Amino acid sequence: MSKNTDMVGPKRLLDYEGVAHYLSVGRSKIFELVETGAFPKVKIGGRVLFDVADVDAYIERIKRSA
Repeated sequence: MSKNTDMVGPKRLLDYEGVAHYLSVGRSKIFELVETGAFPKVKIGGRVLFDVADVDAYIERIKRSA
């Protein structure tokens, strides 16, 4: 039985630059959002990453409050 390593979906964790691109904002806005607790960060090794599900939940929250 072969391993299914050919199937790679979208990234679940994004770095600051990736989240900025995902939200169409600058990196400084991501730093600001993290500082205010808009969504949590995940530290793996020395990297700070963000779960796309948390970012999507943030989007849903701001849509409801608009």
